[in-house]
Amino acid sequence: MKVRWEEGLCHYRHPDGNTTTSSWCDTIPDETRREAVWHDSMLALTIRFGLIFYPLAKLSRSPSVLTKPGRPLLQYVLNDVQGKKRWSTRTNPEMLSVLLCHGADPNETFEGFSVWQTALQAFVIHVQFSIFDLERRCSVLRLLVQHGANPNAQVQLDGPDTTRYSSPVFLARFLDHEQCGRCISRGKTRDDQARKAKFKAEGKD
Repeated sequence: MKVRWEEGLCHYRHPDGNTTTSSWCDTIPDETRREAVWHDSMLALTIRFGLIFYPLAKLSRSPSVLTKPGRPLLQYVLNDVQGKKRWSTRTNPEMLSVLLCHGADPNETFEGFSVWQTALQAFVIHVQFSIFDLERRCSVLRLLVQHGANPNAQVQLDGPDTTRYSSPVFLARFLDHEQCGRCISRGKTRDDQARKAKFKAEGKD
């Protein structure tokens, strides 16, 4: 009998076939001590690592695979597996575009926050310290806005500097391509200054 790989993974340790509330990844010890069950899947894994052809084939056959319990698929593109406040170094705008064009919702919520809010918060934290890879990250936020991200959403940073970031103000500051080199107001390093000089030389500042 032919068994597809994904079906085998989904039914790992579930011989009775009951995978409604659990999947193969839920049986693996969780070193990150997640507060909620993510219900990872083979599709989520390929999205996380940017293997674009597998998700594209699955979505072309059945757009309904976008709907899963637990963590939204968009977050596997945007946020680090270790935590929602960290921007993933693997973030792929092309993968993000595929999901959004097939109907993924940037306002889908998980653990009390939308995909858009977690992306916005991770971006705010990132740009406080470095402008490395900023242009790609700006393009990611633009994609989310273009596909319906709530422009009135807000995020608030933890700790003593509890600044509230409203999307309209934030977007006006960061999403204009010509403004991408003006994001650091404190904590500049020599590398940051060199990158900003490069932006200016290229006419982006």
